[in-house]
This record gives sequence, C-alpha cells and structure tokens, in this order.
Amino acid sequence: MNHHPRGPVDSSRIPRYAGPATFARLPRLDEVPRADIAVVGIPFDSGVSYRPGARFAPTAVREASRLLRPYHPGLDAEPFAVRQVADAGDIAVNPFDIGEAIEAIEHAADELQADGTRLVTIGGDHTVALPLLRAVAKRHGPVAVLHFDAHLDTWDTYFGAEYTHGTPFRRAVEEGVVDTEALSHVGTRGPLYGKRDLEEDRRLGFGIVTSADVMRRGVDETVGALRDRIGGRPLYVSIDIDVLDPAHAPGTGTPEAGGMTSRELLEILRGLAGLNLVGADVVEVAPAYDHAEITAVAASHVAYDLVTLLGLGAAEEVTGRAGAGAAAHAAAPAPACAAAGERRQTAMRVGCCVWKHAQDGSPSGCPRRTPHASHTPACRTFRKGRGRCSAVRFRVDVGGLQALRGAARTAFGAG
Repeated sequence: MNHHPRGPVDSSRIPRYAGPATFARLPRLDEVPRADIAVVGIPFDSGVSYRPGARFAPTAVREASRLLRPYHPGLDAEPFAVRQVADAGDIAVNPFDIGEAIEAIEHAADELQADGTRLVTIGGDHTVALPLLRAVAKRHGPVAVLHFDAHLDTWDTYFGAEYTHGTPFRRAVEEGVVDTEALSHVGTRGPLYGKRDLEEDRRLGFGIVTSADVMRRGVDETVGALRDRIGGRPLYVSIDIDVLDPAHAPGTGTPEAGGMTSRELLEILRGLAGLNLVGADVVEVAPAYDHAEITAVAASHVAYDLVTLLGLGAAEEVTGRAGAGAAAHAAAPAPACAAAGERRQTAMRVGCCVWKHAQDGSPSGCPRRTPHASHTPACRTFRKGRGRCSAVRFRVDVGGLQALRGAARTAFGAG
C-alpha cells in the first residue's frame, strides 16, 4: 500500500464544479504509481430488455460524485487516506457484439486486478456482472454474492440469447464462479413470469430477502442474516440501482414500485463492514430517465460506501492462496445434486441443500454463531418436503449484531 495516498482535489481551493469529473475528484489511475482500489466505468447497455441508456451512467455518476467528501461518518473512516483510490476511466467495448464485449470486460478486469487492485465498477447494464465475476473468481475462487436488485436476473434466455442483463447470475452458477452456498438476492419485488422463476432460482442456490422483508424486519435483522450466510467467504456485491424505489431512483431501465429507500440500502451496505469484500459493481443507471440527478447521486453514494468498505482493509490479501483455492475448487467433485449437462464446457453447479432441517425443525449445519434458540421454531422459507433452508431468513440476535458492528468499527478506527 502507498503510505501517502493521493486524495481528491481540495474543494477549498478548486470549486467542485470545476475541473475534470473523475469519481469523487480522485486522481486518475495513470497519475499514481498503483492503486489499492480502482473505480472503473463500463459504458455498455447492449444487453438490456427494455429501456436503454445505461451506457451513459459512468459519466453521470462521476458528475454526481463531485460532492462526495473524504470522511465517512457512518463508518468513521477516511477511505482515501488509508488506501490509494483512483479512477481507472472506462472499459471501452463493442456495443454491437455482446460476446465480444463480455470477453473484453473480463480481460480488462484481469489486467486491472493483476497487482492486487480491487475494483468498484460503474455500469452499464447488468450483463457486465458476469465477466467481472469470472475475473474475481480467478483470484479468489468461487465467491459469495450479494445481489441487490428488483429482479432475479437468473433467467435462462431472452429471445434465445444466453447473455443479457437478465441472465448473468444463472450463467455464473453454471460456470462455477460463485459459491452456491452463499448466494442472496436482496430487494426483489414485482411480478414474475410464473412461480417457476422462483423455483429455478432456488434450485440455483439463491436465498431471497424481498424489499417487503427489509421493510418489516428492519436493517439490523437483514444485515445479521446476510452476514451469517456469507461468513468468511470472499464476497462480491452487485447492485442494480433499480433495487431502490422509483422515488429514489427514477433513472433506470426497468423500474418496479415498492422498492427500498436509499437510506435502507446504504445502511445495509455499512452493516457489511468486516466481511471479506473482494469486488463490487453498481449498474443500470439510465441518466435519460433521471430527474435532478436523483439516481446518479444515489449511485455515487452507493459506490462511495463500497469504496469505503474496501478501504477499511477488511479483505485480507489472498494472492498466495487464491490460486490454490481456485485449483481446489476445480478439483473438487460436483455436489451430488448438481444438474447434468455442461455450458461452455464447465460443469453446471446448482445449489444443493446445505442447511437441512432435522425432524425437530432445528437447522443442522447452520453457520450461525448464536444459539439455535434465537431461531424461529422452523425457518420461514422451509417447506415440508423441500428440505432446504435459506439462511437469509433466520431471525437475528440484534444485540449481538450491534456489538459485532461496534467491535468492527473500533478495530477499523485503531487500524
């Protein structure tokens, strides 16, 4: 790490509205020896199924980020003082060939991460999550995923096309780049094509926390359940801005009523402090449908929180063991319940039941550290005969969670 990181332009000397719009007015990547964290744009939206325009998001989010400041009071952190953060510009890809674009994104992400730099990516549509997950998995092995979105994005095809903004997480499961024991959707809502959508999503290994769940249970309970599901695994966070209600993010391609507030989203993210975060993206901002930069401002703050989480140094360097972890994964036999067939010559891994219920209704093999007495008598998502328990639905010891968060903040402040 650079012991004297170069931070943002001093706004007391140069007005925020003056000068080039890098993210948070940080230096460009070519202006520093190396970066611990790089913010990179991907102006690509050829995978959308409804309203286009996310190709213009990186520019809009950078403009909206001019007002960000270097101290984060919510996490008591100065991310730009403890880590070198830089703007890596945009990954330019072919807008007329999705396959070629995906390969170009993966290659560019590989190069940016080659020296240990971690990425916060501003899309672009959600198609970009797949090549980013591929690149992260090369360094860390299969990763846990927190997917914030109004939609599942685990559909198989659109008009016969396998690579769109509605299919990246199904492809990621099929390719084995994600850990099917630690996959979660957060904020989902709205109509589906049928009940089968949920059944297939469950089969792939995802647990679901709907936007209504967040509203009823609150941020702390939601965070505690997510932390239990993730554990110490390397974590990738993917955020479709349409997870927010259109009142908070009108500028997006497929808006759905009844979403989360920006406050809820930011507080959930802050609750992830201390987890092994290895990369993140913020996607689907469509500036043409925005009003007074509401969506772009929200996205810029989300990206800022993600940078701060990475800047806290929660994720240990895994350069030495990443290759071994990936190799071990490749050599391991597929789960017994893995579906037959291959796609792209990679064995399809689907979510086997990891948390099973004993006959008395208590979860066995549950990763929770608190006593099982804190659970409901039976997991809410458990259905007789299915034998699957989604850990994201468990009740939480809120006092224990608050103590954990306090300890984490104390540790980060001391570091």
